[in-house]
Amino acid sequence: MARTTDNASASATSANSSITNVAALANVSIATVSRVLSGKRTKDDDIARRVRAAAAHLNYSVNYAASALRSTVTNTIGLVIPTANDPFCAQLLDEIEPVIDVDSQQLLLGIGGDQATQIQRIESLVDRHVDGLIVLPAWEAYLSAELEHYASTLPIVQVGGRQCSFRTSMVSVDENAAMEIVIGHLAERGIASVAYMAGKEISFESAELFTMFHTQMRAHHLATETEWNKCGTTTAPCVCFRSRSCNRRPWCVPTMRSRSA
Repeated sequence: MARTTDNASASATSANSSITNVAALANVSIATVSRVLSGKRTKDDDIARRVRAAAAHLNYSVNYAASALRSTVTNTIGLVIPTANDPFCAQLLDEIEPVIDVDSQQLLLGIGGDQATQIQRIESLVDRHVDGLIVLPAWEAYLSAELEHYASTLPIVQVGGRQCSFRTSMVSVDENAAMEIVIGHLAERGIASVAYMAGKEISFESAELFTMFHTQMRAHHLATETEWNKCGTTTAPCVCFRSRSCNRRPWCVPTMRSRSA
């Protein structure tokens, strides 16, 4: 008997959980309820508080799928990243999620570690009619054609990497300025010579960054040696400020040497 009562109570709650009943309880129009709960009405006043209180009392929530069928707006943002384990990707996800949640939107995540997988994730998110797309390209993933194709109908923001399309927004680091700051900082600390240690991936971007390194080294009159500059993950570089002697292997020569040495 108790179970029947619980089911009847749940049915009654479900029947009362409509936008019409929320509007009646809050003493506002249905349109006002829709704007408040969808986040389109950003003013936080007595009306908004009454609407949210009424919705909570009636256990009413917005059905985004149904709303999307009646509107071209889905209140969803797509995010494509290479991996969720990388510290930068994880931090980006942590920063974006609360912002989107404040606007009563949903974040749809696509993870792809290579070009083909990222293209599939982008197409899948577009098929879900996301309102916007944020893309962090994977290493050596060239997404120019894909982003160009959707840029005319969908707001797209690329984060990092070489800009794939001039029709999308871009958030990135000025690598040349960053290298200038790094080498300038070392020069100010009295460092006379520097070794360049990079990852094992060889690409146009890595070659360009290596060129920037040499440009800034010449500009600040610092020294480097060809055998010091290594690409790979063989071992971590060491730091030495005192002498030129180091009995380590060539790829583990001093990363920096002071001018007084």
